[in-house]
Amino acid sequence: LVDGSLPEARALLVSDHTRQCVSCRRVLLEARGGVGPAAVRPSVSAPTAIPRWIRLAAAAVVALGLGLAGFTVVGNSIADHRLTATVTRGSGELQLVRADDTEILAPGEIVGSGQLLRTAKSQGSEIALADGSMVELAPRSEIELGATMRGTTVRLHRGNIIVRAADQRSGRLQVATDDCLVAVKGTIFVVDHGFKGSRVSVIEGEVEVRQAAGRELLNPGQQTTTNERLRTVAIEDQIAWSANSEQHLALLRELTSLQREVVDAVEPEELRRSTRLLDLAPADTAVYVAVPNLAEGLDEARAIVEERIASSPVLRGWWQTNVVDNGVEEQVDMVLDRLQAFGDAVGDEV
Repeated sequence: LVDGSLPEARALLVSDHTRQCVSCRRVLLEARGGVGPAAVRPSVSAPTAIPRWIRLAAAAVVALGLGLAGFTVVGNSIADHRLTATVTRGSGELQLVRADDTEILAPGEIVGSGQLLRTAKSQGSEIALADGSMVELAPRSEIELGATMRGTTVRLHRGNIIVRAADQRSGRLQVATDDCLVAVKGTIFVVDHGFKGSRVSVIEGEVEVRQAAGRELLNPGQQTTTNERLRTVAIEDQIAWSANSEQHLALLRELTSLQREVVDAVEPEELRRSTRLLDLAPADTAVYVAVPNLAEGLDEARAIVEERIASSPVLRGWWQTNVVDNGVEEQVDMVLDRLQAFGDAVGDEV
């Protein structure tokens, strides 16, 4: 191979072998008078120049990304710094726990983000958030508050709390435990957390519970746990410690009863078995969806709600606070009027 006496085919085989075998390549280089493998340098192509507009675009994207990230960090920091809550009057003994001491908080005192709050062994307490939400703590409970631009988070380290979440104009109020995240816009719900897991129950409104098993939506009277070995309990037992337990239970009973009556009024009495509309669809139809005309049922449900509100002080107070005061009543009436007019113009099925 050195003096060129090898046949061409054999020379190709030897060359191919020496490219893969370090020892043979060293011997070949020495025979040719080289200085060994260190003298061999792979050929490097000259770097291709990157167009200036690409460099500018890449720089702009990086700057924008850093800017947005910085804006989020700063915004979250500001929201967390501004977060405050007030110890309400009539509350029990509430402790502010520090690394080296514990301070008893009196009604009217202000607490901020990142402070560990603990209730006494025999007494609960209550705090009011700046947005009007109330957090009631059972005895032997620990919480910590935090905030971002997306909303306020109550981290429940242990114990039992009842949250009366005010209507969140933007963002969400969340309760976080070690194994679940409870997110709401405005509602009343209960969370208890211990070594075995967490239990979430709803008194009023709708609650979204996220955990390892997935996402679940709960309505009044419903309950979920994060551990199948954690048994469900009656909501009245879960909130028996609360000074407002009777008020919560009265609202829960009224709302669940009203919900059943409304569902019974809206749902058709008999299942639909006709395929008349489906038979009229083109042969190549891929998706077909049909719903019953609920106009008549909606009118009946509307009458039931109005009657129950007039006869129940509990429902009347809830309706005034959550519907009338928030300006929702006119929107509800407008939507029902439109649905009623539409329903009158179509047949039994849409």
